[in-house]
Amino acid sequence: MSIDQAPCNAGEKLPNKWLFRLWRAALMRLKQAWREQENEKIREKVERVPSLIRPMKLSVDVLLRSERHLTKNPKNSLERIRLIQHYCLYRKTDVEAARRLSHHVKAFVANNPLDENIPLLPVNSGEAELYEAVQNIWLGHIERDPGNLEILKAASMFYAWRDPALSAMIGKRVVELSPSQKEDIIRHCLGVMGTVETDIEYATNAYEALLLAYHKKTLSPRRRFEILMQLPEYAYKLGRFDDTIKYAGELLKEVEELPADSLQYGSNFHRACLWIARVLFERGDIKRAKQWFIWSVKTRPSLYLCTAGPDLYLAEQFVLAGERQIVINYLTHASLFWKEGILFDWIDQLKEGKKPDFSAYLI
Repeated sequence: MSIDQAPCNAGEKLPNKWLFRLWRAALMRLKQAWREQENEKIREKVERVPSLIRPMKLSVDVLLRSERHLTKNPKNSLERIRLIQHYCLYRKTDVEAARRLSHHVKAFVANNPLDENIPLLPVNSGEAELYEAVQNIWLGHIERDPGNLEILKAASMFYAWRDPALSAMIGKRVVELSPSQKEDIIRHCLGVMGTVETDIEYATNAYEALLLAYHKKTLSPRRRFEILMQLPEYAYKLGRFDDTIKYAGELLKEVEELPADSLQYGSNFHRACLWIARVLFERGDIKRAKQWFIWSVKTRPSLYLCTAGPDLYLAEQFVLAGERQIVINYLTHASLFWKEGILFDWIDQLKEGKKPDFSAYLI
């Protein structure tokens, strides 16, 4: 995949010929209608993924019945998730709902630390009180059974994006306890990415170890793809821009081989294009950066994109550079998979010459 392969007209103004513009507008409407149909099929698949904790409303009867059930069966994770989903819906407008949500999140970590939904719990470092309480629960698990690899892995996964440095530290402990397990070494090296800003030598060594693993013919395709998903970001954070473009291109080739309805396609295509766009932006090649920026959002829905939305770091950089129209185009395309009202508020702000607050969506 060459960096010259992005659409040459992405984000550019159309020729000033009224017939061409009418034809182009009609074609775009047809393409958008087709994309919406395809995206809806994938969104339906996303909705069926049971491990995604998303807001949902329960009736009063169901709510009370679930609360009573959990007093007798505190380890019933499915029942607890239903309540967490319900209280997530009202956490910002109802103090009692926020309190109950906090209670159930803490109870979930205390009673079901190995559950697959642990990484998806609605806890972030910005909520200091709940975050500290959950962290104390994890520390309690680890102190009671310091050699339990499964607990350590679960804790490392929980902190993977909340506190990458802590995740890497816990991952390092996993490697120390099981040095012969190559799977854990790879997982540890991926987690070290969060230490780039605090220990660049340590992170560089981990990156080199990942490259060696990635190029080994004996590595399974699944593990190679897992490494490849992270290599462009790792290389970018270490300032290895040529590597960023190389491995982002390889990732794009891999995702094109995935089935059309694969939930892994959307996010990986999006991020791979954006890492290339970031490098081009850093190098001052704004025209091609804009092309890859727009191409990144012409993707399919995925579990992550439908819930967390697109990466807006480069969108903010373009706004600061005065390139408002390209960001409007980007957000417009994103609306095909990310159904958030704030997206259209941002578009209106950009049209009015204002600077939207993307701070909660920067990656």
